Amino acid sequence: MLTVEDFSATDQNDVPLWHAMQQAGFHPENLSEPTIDLDRVTGFLEVHIEQGRVLDESDDDLGVVTNIRAPVRYKITVEGAYDHSGATPMNLRHDALAGASAIILAIQRVGKEADNEGDLVATVGDITAVDGAINKVCGEVSFPLDIRSVNEAFRDQIESRILEEIRMTADQHNLQFEVQEIDRSSPVTMSEEIASQLAHAADSSESGYRFLPSGGGHDTMNFQQAGVPAGLLFVPSVDGVSHSPDEETYDDAVAAAVQTLIRFTLSEIEIANKKFTENKIEGNGGDHAF
Repeated sequence: MLTVEDFSATDQNDVPLWHAMQQAGFHPENLSEPTIDLDRVTGFLEVHIEQGRVLDESDDDLGVVTNIRAPVRYKITVEGAYDHSGATPMNLRHDALAGASAIILAIQRVGKEADNEGDLVATVGDITAVDGAINKVCGEVSFPLDIRSVNEAFRDQIESRILEEIRMTADQHNLQFEVQEIDRSSPVTMSEEIASQLAHAADSSESGYRFLPSGGGHDTMNFQQAGVPAGLLFVPSVDGVSHSPDEETYDDAVAAAVQTLIRFTLSEIEIANKKFTENKIEGNGGDHAF
């Protein structure tokens, strides 16, 4: 799925991706061709922690993922004027930090409103006060914006609403602003057939489960986009903690996931062998059985 442009992308040390891959010991014959023969792949399954707290707040050990949310991301820069914190009256300030704070609160408000209308999350996860200090009125602030949904049209609608809020709030604070798009991707729908089969396997294992979307991206979506039916099974993240040394999953949930995968796989083998036998009897060929 990587393009020539992707392979040419460089890191902070100006090392291109293709060179870094080779340095790491990966030597595909042709970087433009996949090293996996997808014709030999019937499907792809993945088990992952939820990275949220929906399952942990419920009585379910498993989550069968239906969709993977996709982000549109921006870098927002708010510009005002640097002044002395003691010498500049409040009514004469163009405080970029105060204005950025109002913008972030507006994003939070719109995100919550949108969450009541459909599937959407909007996040500002960082903020940088450029050359900020305790005795300065800050003149420039930058922060990232991450908007995600399983519904691309709805996401685009809320994106426009948020960008308009940024414009209006900056105007109210007499500030300049710049919006730079840094990433945009489309949501991915998992294989409905595999999702249904995973749910059936969970039922057979007497494991509690629920259908839910994935907020984060996973390997599964790349196989699905490449035309390989894919399924994603979640186990709970204790307290929703992820990407942390405190990340933890319940042993019972791990066992339930393993049992579900085993039942799913055995069912697939039985179906494949049945088709193989039928084809052989009917003289339709059929070169492979599990």
